[in-house]
Parts: sequence; structure tokens; C-alpha cells
Amino acid sequence: MAFAIFSTGATLPVVAEQPVIRLAVSQLTNDAPVIRVLDRAYEKLGIKLEITSLPRKRGPVLANEGLYDGLPVALGMGAVAFENLMPVPTPLCKIGFTLYSKQPLPITQPTLADLRGFDIGTIRGVRLLELRLEGLNLIEAPTFDHLFGLLKRDRVDVVVSPSDLQILEQHVPGSFTSQPAPLKPAFCYHVLHKAHEALLPKVAESLREMIRSGELAAIYTAVDAPNAAITMDDLDMLGPSGGLDQIREDWRTENDTPDD
Repeated sequence: MAFAIFSTGATLPVVAEQPVIRLAVSQLTNDAPVIRVLDRAYEKLGIKLEITSLPRKRGPVLANEGLYDGLPVALGMGAVAFENLMPVPTPLCKIGFTLYSKQPLPITQPTLADLRGFDIGTIRGVRLLELRLEGLNLIEAPTFDHLFGLLKRDRVDVVVSPSDLQILEQHVPGSFTSQPAPLKPAFCYHVLHKAHEALLPKVAESLREMIRSGELAAIYTAVDAPNAAITMDDLDMLGPSGGLDQIREDWRTENDTPDD
């Protein structure tokens, strides 16, 4: 242990200051499950998290400029969209998709091919859904209220949206039925400014240990979101890059950017 000698002649231990990572956040509270997961992952590394709430579009910009150390979570291509932000290659959580209809569908486990010929309602601007439903007949709505209003009035046959208990509680009348949509889940990643590149593998391994031990699943289960938890099967399926190689390829295709 290091010691400091003061003019009084007293010899006192010097307490090393705990490293801090400052994250810019929007639309998440400090007790949100992804924040709780990150707080625990960094705690294992002896690092303290500080969370600052910012308007939705400001956080990524300021983190990219280096005014914050990163973002708690970015979804899909958002994890690779900023030049100076680097994703941790172990995903934090996953988002599934739900199919809503007025009456139970005749097929209990529909495939994408089964949805051809359906008018499918989605929220406008959710690129993850647009990519997964490419080639199908999509009718977009600006809000969930509008979207489920279309379903209620038979303007669409089904609605596909990210799976979210709050959506179900706030916008879906009890007369609607729901079932998992036949779409691959989307994965969410923690991102750090490139100045902290050396931390990426350490945070990734800390998260992997939480997945292996069941600690991560317990956090999501405690808030009635067990399906959001990453599993070891997910990690095996995503491969060494954590699924980021495919996301980067999608980003380059979307933005017509050549390979590095």
C-alpha cells in the first residue's frame, strides 16, 4: 500500500481513487435492467458508473465527441453508426418481435412466407422491422395508438412490433391476440468511446461471466423480462464478434460504404 507523509509528521494511507466511466443516457432510469447489468459488470472490474440523462439525440453525439465515455446501450446498427464509438462484443440484451391480430391466426406458428398477402402494420422508422419484413406489404403508422387503431378498424390484418410489456399494457386492448413473430431477435450493445478501447474485452468478459453464472438472467427476470436475457446459446450462435460482423456488413450495405 502506498503512503503519503504530511507536514504534521503523520503517515496516512493513500486511498486510490476509483476509476469512473461516465455514460450519456436517454429514456432510461438508473434502475433500468440494462443499467443494473452494466453497473454490476463494471463493479466486477473495480470501475464506478456515472449516468447522465440527456435529450434523445444529444447523448450519442456528445459521446462520439468524447464528452462522455460512451452509451449504456445501442440497438442493432446504432452500435456501429458513430465513428468514435465502439461496441462491446458481448450483447447486453435482445429484443424479440410480437405479432398482434384481432382473431387468432389459422396458423399457430406462422413463417414469413405465411405473412405474404397480409397487410402488416408497423411503426414508421423502425429500420430493424423494415429489414426483417422486406418484400412484404407494410403499412406504417407514426404512433402505437395509430397503429393499433388501424388494426381495430381492419385497415391492417396484423401488427408486428418489438416485444414490450408496456406496449401490450398501454396500447393493446384485451380483444387482440398476440404471438411471437417469425423474426430473428435484435441485439443491443454497450458502446464506449474509442479512447477506452482497452476496456472492451474486459467488459465483454465481465458480461459473459454474468451470462454464464445466471446473474444477468436474474436481473431481467426480476423485472418480468426474462426473454431479454442473453444466453450462452445466443453467444454460440453469434460467434466471436458477438454478431457485430453482420451488423457492420448491414451498415455498410445500408450506407453504401466500402469495406475497410
